[in-house]
Amino acid sequence: MGAHIASLGVASLACAMLASQALAQSEPAPNSAVAELAPGDIVVTARRREETAQNVPIALTAIGGATLEARGSFGLQQIQQQLPSMLISVVNPNNTNVNIRGLGANALFSNVGLENGVGVHVDGVYLARPGQSTFELVDLDRIEVLRGPQGTLFGKNTTAGAINIITRAPTFEPEAMVEGTIGSRGTYRGRLSLAGPLSDSVAARVTLSHGEHGAYVRNTISGQGVNESNNDSARAQLLFRPSETFRLRLIADYSSLQDSCCYAVIPDLIDRRVDGTPLPRPFLTRAAQVGYTPLPVDPFARRNDANRRQRINMEQYGFTGEAVLELDGAAITSLTSWRRWRFDPRVDADGIALDIFSRAQQVIDDHQISQELRIASTGERTFDYVVGGYFYDHDVDVNQLTQYGPDAPAFALGAANAINNAALNGFTVRSVSTLRGRSYAAFGQATWHATKALAVTLGLRYNDETKRGVFNQTTSESPDISGLPDAIRVPAQGIRNNFGLTNAYTARTHESNVTGQINVAYNFTPEILAYATYARGSKSGGINLTNVPPGVAPTVGPETVDHFELGVKSSLLDRHLILNGAIFNTTINDYQTTILDPSRSASYLTNGGKVRSRGAELEVRYMPSRAVNLYAAATYVDAEFLSFRNAPCAPEFFGLQTVCDLTGRQIPGAPRWSVSAGGDVTVPLSGRTEGYFGADYSYKSSYNSSSNLSAFTVVDGYALVNARAGLRFMDGAIDVSVFARNLFNKNYFTSLAVAGFNAGQITGFLGEPRIVGVTLRARY
Repeated sequence: MGAHIASLGVASLACAMLASQALAQSEPAPNSAVAELAPGDIVVTARRREETAQNVPIALTAIGGATLEARGSFGLQQIQQQLPSMLISVVNPNNTNVNIRGLGANALFSNVGLENGVGVHVDGVYLARPGQSTFELVDLDRIEVLRGPQGTLFGKNTTAGAINIITRAPTFEPEAMVEGTIGSRGTYRGRLSLAGPLSDSVAARVTLSHGEHGAYVRNTISGQGVNESNNDSARAQLLFRPSETFRLRLIADYSSLQDSCCYAVIPDLIDRRVDGTPLPRPFLTRAAQVGYTPLPVDPFARRNDANRRQRINMEQYGFTGEAVLELDGAAITSLTSWRRWRFDPRVDADGIALDIFSRAQQVIDDHQISQELRIASTGERTFDYVVGGYFYDHDVDVNQLTQYGPDAPAFALGAANAINNAALNGFTVRSVSTLRGRSYAAFGQATWHATKALAVTLGLRYNDETKRGVFNQTTSESPDISGLPDAIRVPAQGIRNNFGLTNAYTARTHESNVTGQINVAYNFTPEILAYATYARGSKSGGINLTNVPPGVAPTVGPETVDHFELGVKSSLLDRHLILNGAIFNTTINDYQTTILDPSRSASYLTNGGKVRSRGAELEVRYMPSRAVNLYAAATYVDAEFLSFRNAPCAPEFFGLQTVCDLTGRQIPGAPRWSVSAGGDVTVPLSGRTEGYFGADYSYKSSYNSSSNLSAFTVVDGYALVNARAGLRFMDGAIDVSVFARNLFNKNYFTSLAVAGFNAGQITGFLGEPRIVGVTLRARY
């Protein structure tokens, strides 16, 4: 298959090259959408055409690369502070959930057989796993965040939105930039970027970066700091421009991450059920039974006592080739990509100074190939159009192992007797699973400019997708108990069967669907644009690739989305004031989530109910001069389960009921209120020197981060403030600044979860504490 897609990409590139020779003297038609930029406006490709962000009649926020650098945003977790509609929760790089308007992913759950509802794209290439976006993002041209279903123009249908990360391309003007940062808590960051011509028709760009941050949690067993991170990346690009009408951009990149991740803290312990009765064998009782004295419940002391070293090694690399041939009034684009991502963790699954688990790991090896070919109109015309085809091939191999340790019998079962010891001490469950996915799509979008003020856009996409999964779970690496007396062996085997059975299955899904949108936009004046959108979206089905109980289909059906939105975009005060707003209502049918089947006493992923997200957004930017740039944005989201009657219950219901009705409850990962505000001010000084200062404020109200909506997993609302100040010399050639992230050292959680065994133990992951430092940047 790799040869097939490679030949397709090479053929399309070769055809474009040959055609360019015949059209070398023709001039590309001007694109009126980018003829004149307002202050602070950004050219985007959200509709696969170059347009200014203010002229695109969809909910879109674009942040330029220079702004990201100035604000010290080197990853999506920092960028989300400037985008109130987005929430990113990270337990580890694989368990990365991206939500937009409350929708996107099940809370803190990762399954390679399912896609996220928010698509992440780098230079037009869809990334198969959200973890691929957790590397540091450097040398960027811009980031575009599209809200709402993206079911027409993007590589994979998504139900909640898309994030487009666009890197800086090679230039024929020489450029050089070197940057170094040193800060508190072992923060070090360095970057080198070089660009320029290799000949009259070839330019190159090379970007190297290294980033690390030190510990902000202390492990009391080793006495060392943990949750440290080291991140290295390299990107090399070539731009071939043999004529005015043809360009070919080749990108090769590599990134690696080494983390002493992810050590949690204990913020709470449940000892009573919701009716006030004692919880059977709560955490402190179990701890006493094994002679363990846990750390005091004081999460912001930032201490953890895991007795096994945790680490994560992650790497990804890939190649992208983009060829663009400009015709008379149109442009043909071919986009070819191959990527590999590998995730290799070693974790202490119990997270405390016990050997409930002695080994735990989930190694993921992910390969993807994609090819897109499209033609889009350029210039001024009555009908604008984009038409294309897309192919995507995705292979994943997963090797997962769980081994129970000597403390498991007493902690999990209540006593370390002969039966329990034979059952669990050393009991090992290993699963090997594979996923093979392939999808084909044809898409088209046309905009009819009925009048100078009125435009109607219709987009359609046909998608055909097949997934094949194989799951094989064994317990053969466990200690052999066949020679034990029946009085011990039989009950011990019964216990083992409850913790892990030998199981194997194959599964297949196939679906074809049509998605799309209709959008009506009206310019009341050249500066005021109103729009209305209806979109029908879909997120593909999947395969559990976990140990589903007998009689349960391992497949998960697709989600379908109906989305309505009304919005206004305005550029006022001679285009120095940007004021945008939107109201929206999104309904997801057949929501992919975890349900509980009481007849089998098992929970698993399937389609379980209906979800609605509705709300409003407001975005303001004020740029009265080059020296002042202010912004503010707010989002209100009411995202709830319209129907979810067979949900697993929270631990405070243990022993009272097994199935809970979450209908009418706010879905996890959906704060009702999110706000961001800030800006930058530049002050001219003597000669070619200027000073500047800036600050950013972000706030998220409380939200639940657990799929069972336990009352103990509510993340309290929190506000963060970042600040910076600096001097630029020689017209910006030299830039030195000081910065503070989390200026007021706010203690907050990024997520809370319920630990296993119904012991009432809550685990939490802390946000980054205050980091202060200095950055030196030099440009040529």
